[in-house]
Amino acid sequence: MYPPVLYFYPQAAREILNYRLHVVPAARNLAAETGRNGTRFPWESGFTGREVTPDCCPETRDFQIHITADIGFAVRQYIAATRDLNWLRSTQSDKMGNGCGLIHEIAQFWNSRTVCDADRKLCEIKGKRPQHSSVG
Repeated sequence: MYPPVLYFYPQAAREILNYRLHVVPAARNLAAETGRNGTRFPWESGFTGREVTPDCCPETRDFQIHITADIGFAVRQYIAATRDLNWLRSTQSDKMGNGCGLIHEIAQFWNSRTVCDADRKLCEIKGKRPQHSSVG
């Protein structure tokens, strides 16, 4: 849904990203709760940014980690479409950091899931299962 919003309503797309900046503390907590660094955004979140996926669906809640990468990609799309470098660089008083910081923390999350083998010249995402089965 993000690309159509971005193309037709770039201000709304910016607010979607601002929501993510607003909930960075909850995303940091989720990453830490699952033994990772940086920020990990939940599959479903409310105003607080905490995971709100019902307990009936732990597979969805625990394994749908691609949302974090999707948010990083949304930042890339926003900057490419709007050239809004001010949003990328400037910290707003009611937000936790800025776009650059958000991307950095997303990278930290993925780096904490990666193991590289120099002999095999291969890097893999480790840990198919989160360390805690319940993160709600």
